[in-house]
Order: sequence, then structure tokens, then C-alpha cells
Amino acid sequence: MIPSRAQRPGPEIRRSDSRWLAIGALVFVVSTGGVFGVRELYRATAPHPHIETFLRRTKYYANSLLRQGRLKRR
Repeated sequence: MIPSRAQRPGPEIRRSDSRWLAIGALVFVVSTGGVFGVRELYRATAPHPHIETFLRRTKYYANSLLRQGRLKRR
């Protein structure tokens, strides 16, 4: 048997695919920009000793969980 030739998608499907691609790219750019914006705001208003303490304790807790083997895949 000869395989049938793949057909190109119609203009409506291509337009829909383009819209979803544009929406996905826009969400990515906005979220990345938001993260960098918040980071720069954090740096501009530093120091934040309570946040640094929280992050340090969180890292310590996560590291202890990894050492105990509780986060390994089974």
C-alpha cells in the first residue's frame, strides 16, 4: 500500500495555530519580564533581612530533605 499524502492544514487552522503561538509567546515574555521586574524592585529596595532568612532556612530544609532521601523518585 502506498501511504496517502499528508494534506496541508487549511487557512482557519493555520490562523488558529498562529494565534495560539502568539498567545504562548506573549505569556512567556510577560511572565519573564515580570520576574525580572520584581527582581530589580527587590534589589532596589534592599536589604530585606527577613526574606534572606526565610530563603536561607528554605534552602537548608530542602537540602536536608534531599540528604534524607525523601525527595527521590521511587
